[in-house]
Amino acid sequence: MEKQHYTPDPEEFHIGFIYEYPSNLNFKDLSLNRVDLKLFDPKRWKSKEVGYRDELIGYDGEDHLDTLLPKELIRVKYLDRQDVVDLEFSMGKPYIFEKIVDTGKATIEVFWWSEAITRWVLIKVPNALGEMVIGFYGEIKNKSELKKVLQMIGIL
Repeated sequence: MEKQHYTPDPEEFHIGFIYEYPSNLNFKDLSLNRVDLKLFDPKRWKSKEVGYRDELIGYDGEDHLDTLLPKELIRVKYLDRQDVVDLEFSMGKPYIFEKIVDTGKATIEVFWWSEAITRWVLIKVPNALGEMVIGFYGEIKNKSELKKVLQMIGIL
């Protein structure tokens, strides 16, 4: 079975980054050192998007990444088909997703391999003449990265 989540590197965190943490984790208690990290249920996770004032940084300015990442109490879901659909692309041919944009139809082709850690993604966008050109080709690990690339090339 293919691995569905990974522990992110601290450098991956940015405004809009989507991560998961144990549902019974209270960041305020963590800031006050009142939490036993062994008590968390590894089967119940809650999804969250990093905001400008995120609890991950801590209520007291303390950075919790150094505490939570080594214990694998923060995880990120690898890019999957539903993530692409969530960004308003529809499934065209197998492994090809489509979205109508101002200049035509943009496509995302995702190459999934068994046990792949990252996904190779080819994004084609129509130029002003309606011709398809490569907007991006490279590795994308998760939905947050895909969203960031789509914003950079003007699709979102």
